[in-house]
Amino acid sequence: MMATSPVAEALFAAGIDFAATLPDSWIHQLLLALGADPRCIHVPLAREEEGVGVCAGAWLTGRVPALVIQNSGLLNCCNALTTLNGLYDIPLLLLVSYRGTMEEESFFHVPLGRVTEPVLDSLEIPYRVVTRADEISPAVANATHFMRTSQRPAAVLMTRGSLAQEVQ
Repeated sequence: MMATSPVAEALFAAGIDFAATLPDSWIHQLLLALGADPRCIHVPLAREEEGVGVCAGAWLTGRVPALVIQNSGLLNCCNALTTLNGLYDIPLLLLVSYRGTMEEESFFHVPLGRVTEPVLDSLEIPYRVVTRADEISPAVANATHFMRTSQRPAAVLMTRGSLAQEVQ
């Protein structure tokens, strides 16, 4: 039986057909669903910033990519997002589990949560923070539309509350 995930369905509905991912406990079900679904090529990563290059290659070959990571990994991607996607106008959906917010249970994520939005602002990457599950699908659709139209990255930051159906 194929794993199910409301977030995966939102990605597919928005036209995403390629996902590079790094695990996070909040998105475990999503990663299982992406890996099991034939509508998507799923590439597990060793490091997040390699996903920026993998997704750029996917875009250049006609795929519509998403990089599915935790916000700590997003911060690792700043150089690649600036020098590859930003410099060469390569679109990318950044689907990010937003750790370190007030819903956080692990203290070591809090410093990263504090700087996530200011870093995205500095990189001039538009983003939307979603706090409820019913906000994910429209946010993914809007961000995917923006990335295609602008030829730039766009991000969706998913809080624990928005991932209630995903978190086990």
